[in-house]
Amino acid sequence: MAELKFFWDYMTEHVDRIRRVVELLARLRVTYALIGGHAVSFHARPRLTVDIDFLVAMQRISAIEK
Repeated sequence: MAELKFFWDYMTEHVDRIRRVVELLARLRVTYALIGGHAVSFHARPRLTVDIDFLVAMQRISAIEK
């Protein structure tokens, strides 16, 4: 049976993932933007979203993949 998760459980996991991605992008000196539901939550009002969207320059994808 699947474990029941609440809004805060998802958001806590997402905040940790966002932090790790931002640290990686900063280390690689990649300019980025957080977009989508999490950006709306940060700038306007919290909303439930299950994905994390970042916008980066296409020419930096190979550096990120490594």
